[in-house]
Amino acid sequence: DIVDMEILVPGGESFQMTIIDDGQTRFDPGDDSAKGRGIPNIRSRASLIHAQISWQRQEAGTTFILSKDTKAKA
Repeated sequence: DIVDMEILVPGGESFQMTIIDDGQTRFDPGDDSAKGRGIPNIRSRASLIHAQISWQRQEAGTTFILSKDTKAKA
């Protein structure tokens, strides 16, 4: 498995963390029938810090993005 991670803090006004995997596992964050608490926990923790999250499935993997305006509430 290959995983890339990038963190950007442009001008100190925002924060973005991007994680990209190579697609060896088929993952669907919208699949409510999936077992486990991983996705709900990620959503809950992002909400606690007023961050936005998204997953983008592609044929060659999945991209996860967590972004936050650093001027917003912690």
